[in-house]
Amino acid sequence: MILDIGHVRNGDGANPMTLPGGPTRVLEACADRLIHLHLHGFKDGKDHFPPFVEGDSIQWVELFRMLRATGYSGHINFEPSGEPIHHNALRATVSVPERIVEMNAQVS
Repeated sequence: MILDIGHVRNGDGANPMTLPGGPTRVLEACADRLIHLHLHGFKDGKDHFPPFVEGDSIQWVELFRMLRATGYSGHINFEPSGEPIHHNALRATVSVPERIVEMNAQVS
C-alpha cells in the first residue's frame, strides 16, 4: 500500500492528515500493508507544498508518532511541486530530513 498524505480525503471531503486524530486513524487502517509514503505539505486546501512551510496543516508530530508506534520501515518520498508553483521548493525540501529528526526527538 502507498499512502500519499496530500490526497487522502474523509467522507466530508477533508484531508484527515490535517485533523487531530486523523493520521492515527489513517495509519491504523493501513496497518502493516503500508510500504511507501509520499510526504508533502497541505496548505489552504491544496497539496504538494514542501513539508513544514508556514501554514502547512498536516499533523506532522502525530503522523511521525504513529509511524514510530507501528514500526514503519518502508520508503519515504518527498513530493512537493517545484517552480513556478512553489518558490524555493527544492531548498525547503532539503531541510525536511533534519526537521524530521528534530520532530522524532519530540515524539520519543
